[in-house]
Amino acid sequence: MEWNEVDLVQEFTVEGQCSKIKVRSCRITWDSLQVPRVELTLSELQEMATRQQQQIEAQQQMLVAKEQRLKYLQHGGRSNQGQTQSEAEKLQRLKERVETQEAKLKKIRAMRGQVDYSKLINGNLSAEIDHVSSLFQEKQAELQTAVIRVDQLTQQLEDLRRGRLQLHSVAPTPGAPTGCHGAATGQKGSPLSGPAALELRKLYQELQARNRHNLEQSSKLAQNKELLNKRNAQVTVMDQRIGDLRERLHKKRAEVQKIPFVIMDCYPQQTS
Repeated sequence: MEWNEVDLVQEFTVEGQCSKIKVRSCRITWDSLQVPRVELTLSELQEMATRQQQQIEAQQQMLVAKEQRLKYLQHGGRSNQGQTQSEAEKLQRLKERVETQEAKLKKIRAMRGQVDYSKLINGNLSAEIDHVSSLFQEKQAELQTAVIRVDQLTQQLEDLRRGRLQLHSVAPTPGAPTGCHGAATGQKGSPLSGPAALELRKLYQELQARNRHNLEQSSKLAQNKELLNKRNAQVTVMDQRIGDLRERLHKKRAEVQKIPFVIMDCYPQQTS
């Protein structure tokens, strides 16, 4: 009779991983009335003994390595516990800072809305100032025209007065009736002084009224320009402050994003 057996032999490394698999066979033959015989050569027996010895040594080395690793992890866990706690506290403080900065950012956004509203108001004010400026220029042109008209009427009045003085200075001719001369002078004196003086007085009053109106418009224009300059300065200051706070917030967020990587560098040493 004959009996065959096939063995699968695995060889392990120091880390406990399987590196090789060998197939070994053993054949035993015997007669029905005799003791079975094992047919193995000496080299096969030596190789089997060597292989078993190597497996035992590999398992012992793996056991020693695991014991050393366990001791290292126990020691490292105690030493890194305080460091992990300090890192967690630092992370908590940074989170609180970020929350504070976010609250400030919300306030800044609200202020930004106020600034935008102020800019809108300033734009409307600028449009109003431009309208007042154009109106002021129109009034100045009208005033210039009125001044020219007043100068013309004044010159005409002076010419009329000179002509009247010349008429009064002329002596009456002999034989001419005095009444007729007086009537002539009366007829000439009434149109010289009446309508021209009234028109001149009206133009002078209109000129004074326009001067007062132009002065009022000029003062309002100056006040509006000063107010616009102040608001523009406030908007510039707010923009600078918003930019500074945004830059600080970005820096804080960058610091917070770096902290988890530092903590993750510590955890693989403990759990690997």
